Amino acid sequence: LLATQIRGYYEALKRFEIPVPASYTLVDDDGHLVECASDCGLDGYTILRQGGGPFSGVEVVQAITRAALPILLQREMWGVSLDLHPANWCFDATGRTAYVDFHPPRYLFEGEYLVGFPQPIDPQDLEYCHKRYFSAAGLLRMLRFNIIRAGGLRMNEVLTHALTEYPSTVQEFISSQFPPLPSSVGEVSDRL
Repeated sequence: LLATQIRGYYEALKRFEIPVPASYTLVDDDGHLVECASDCGLDGYTILRQGGGPFSGVEVVQAITRAALPILLQREMWGVSLDLHPANWCFDATGRTAYVDFHPPRYLFEGEYLVGFPQPIDPQDLEYCHKRYFSAAGLLRMLRFNIIRAGGLRMNEVLTHALTEYPSTVQEFISSQFPPLPSSVGEVSDRL
């Protein structure tokens, strides 16, 4: 069943035009799932933490948010989601971006929103995961947290700069969801 769910998720992402590896196969070897995908380059989290490759932090965040726009800009989630953690996105030398996290699948499968493996069964956990993965605000919060985690408070500047390329309606939405972060540790302690 899990292999069917993962294959279905991969196909759903392609329908939403989310960039995925050019080739991808999933083999069930006596109950052991083996994923094989074409090389997609360096992951975004590594680039944010260590630098490397031909990309800046701003370019990584812009590429992730640009690639995720078909999901982020839905009025209502249509049953397909992503995990915007930068480690789930890879960047090759040509600048091609690819989403590479197919497990656990995050989409509507046979009437149930898949959010984890194992799938949570507690109604409160399911509600929390649904808000986290099936809302633009939840997805952007995860991205913001992981960007900051990758490089401390200085990454707030990367996030702010990266999102200026979007139309004002998108910027207004993002601003309404995320008030500006403090620019220094001193400012954090002043707010406490």
